[in-house]
Amino acid sequence: QTLSAGAACAAVLNGALAQGWGANWITGWMAYDRPFLEELGLKPQEFVAGYIHMGTISKAPSERRRATPEDVTSWVSG
Repeated sequence: QTLSAGAACAAVLNGALAQGWGANWITGWMAYDRPFLEELGLKPQEFVAGYIHMGTISKAPSERRRATPEDVTSWVSG
């Protein structure tokens, strides 16, 4: 169920972006804070996979620095 929830979030996010909406999927402290989740009406065994924010785009997002393969890869010989 957890993986299905993540797949559903990804599908909604990709669908919104494909339709030209601005969208961002954020899973922060609000997804794990039990008192906050109880305010939303969630039961103890329920969880939030993330919050998807959607809206109109006022400007294109700026490009961010991305890691190069050398930044995230190490090779060990032997």
